[in-house]
Amino acid sequence: MIKDVILQIKYRFSQINFNRKKDINDRLIKSFGKFKEGTFNFDSIERYFRNKDNSEAHQVLSDKTCNDLDFDELFMFLDRTNSKVGQQYFYNNFRTIKVNEKQTKLNEELIYELSKNTVLRISVQKKIKKLNQKEAYYIATLFQEEHINTPKWFFTIKLLSFSSLLSLILGFFNPLFFIVLLGIFCINFVIHYWNKNNLVQYISSIPQLLKLNNVASHLFINPLFKKINPDLPKSIKLINEVKNRMVFFQLETKLQGEFEIIAWFVFEIFKTVFLLEPLLLFGVLKKLNTKRS
Repeated sequence: MIKDVILQIKYRFSQINFNRKKDINDRLIKSFGKFKEGTFNFDSIERYFRNKDNSEAHQVLSDKTCNDLDFDELFMFLDRTNSKVGQQYFYNNFRTIKVNEKQTKLNEELIYELSKNTVLRISVQKKIKKLNQKEAYYIATLFQEEHINTPKWFFTIKLLSFSSLLSLILGFFNPLFFIVLLGIFCINFVIHYWNKNNLVQYISSIPQLLKLNNVASHLFINPLFKKINPDLPKSIKLINEVKNRMVFFQLETKLQGEFEIIAWFVFEIFKTVFLLEPLLLFGVLKKLNTKRS
């Protein structure tokens, strides 16, 4: 009896999952190549182009030329991208004129394959759509714009973090150390919330960079996409080196939206005691800063 109920539940869930996937696939097939609806935030769309070095391009369309051509209107009509990073990349390509026969030939090969191979195209679209949240616009800032400087007194943060850990351990042998821990916690509390202003600049971009890295890793498996940039694994490897630290910021965003307030509060206390936020933030930024290229 119980076994039959479990089987029925599994069947129902599989049907729901199948129907949901079918709806997504149908929606992607119908929307392919169609005019995009919604708003266009050109301040964000242009961000990658404004900060990119296009000195090697044959020509770059000036703002005056774009105004004369009603460029924004033209872009909105032609834009068929499925992600915010793709939208930024397309905008940059649209404003730069490059002479590269090899790249043009590869582009035509990609266009042909994705046009005729519906299964491949839908698979790619599903992956790329993970980068369609507005927060993905800020990925480019991690390697195009200056990061906040590590404070000169950063060694104090490391010292306080270590002191908290040591006091916690020694407190089990001598309760007086719990009082010491409480005193350190008061200092850490001030530093922790001072760092919130620094963290807010990266709380969106760092988790999105992890998504980008994951999507790129999956797409690179396809031999067709490997031709776009054979050196991509080097970049993926570099990001993976700080992936464990960056996952912390991904967890932070999930706690804000999905977990109960009690879980958030406990996690916040834990981070404050050991000053995890400033330690991880400045550690990640230092690594990214040295590997911008």
